[in-house]
Amino acid sequence: MNIYFIIALICASIWVPLAINILIDKKLGVLRRLVCGILLTGVYFTSTFVDFSEFAFLWLFPIWGTIVYFGMGRQKYDILYVPIAYVMVSLCNYLFTWIVSTVGGIGYSEFVQEPHIQAMLSIAITFLIVVVSFGMKKLIAWGKALLKTKGSFEMMGLLVWNVVLYTMVYLINGWATRNMNLPDEIANINLLIFLAYTCLAVGTLILAFRVIQTREQKRLKEEERKNLLEYTKQVESMYEDLRAFRHDYVNILATLSGYLEKNDIDGMKQYFIENILPTN
Repeated sequence: MNIYFIIALICASIWVPLAINILIDKKLGVLRRLVCGILLTGVYFTSTFVDFSEFAFLWLFPIWGTIVYFGMGRQKYDILYVPIAYVMVSLCNYLFTWIVSTVGGIGYSEFVQEPHIQAMLSIAITFLIVVVSFGMKKLIAWGKALLKTKGSFEMMGLLVWNVVLYTMVYLINGWATRNMNLPDEIANINLLIFLAYTCLAVGTLILAFRVIQTREQKRLKEEERKNLLEYTKQVESMYEDLRAFRHDYVNILATLSGYLEKNDIDGMKQYFIENILPTN
């Protein structure tokens, strides 16, 4: 087996596991991350000898998802990192391949036929994936913070739908590019379509975040208005109670003053026992 092919295969095997390890922002031990990364890489490496096609991802995704779930936190939403990492890796692959082919004048068929070009390209893509993964990690952290403070099942549903749809589009296009012998011009158009869809998906999510944020702000303002009205009612009630207490207090003092003026101690004592003492 050609050494360049092995290098390209090893790089391709670690792309998704590497991206997943970077994206998952948890306090996991180095050994735990390393073991999960080796398992994820081993599964992909094994799949290349069983079924080296996009159909392999139909069973790769469930196995990867199981490893991520049980090995990296047992949170169900962590499974989404698998298709997110795959889409991100695919986009980096397409984008870098397109840049090299455009600048260097190398056709897509040459990438497939020349192992040494594949090896160098795979190494470069690995570094690109690391950089993009850290950027995506910050974007995901921002989205998590927004969902945590202004959470919405609608937003989560939209996010899951975009990830699933995006993954299906990439798998179908990857299969078509690999098996239908599409010319380089078609491959370039596919990349532009991917980039456009990426911008559309990101724009849709950002717009949805803004809509939820605006709706949440309106809800908070409405709650503040209701709380203010309730507080105003309570203050008015307390004021009325205070007025009633003041009126009763003045009447009591006036009555006591009358008894004092008459020097009627017995009457004042009787008034105190009958009218003031029962009020505690």
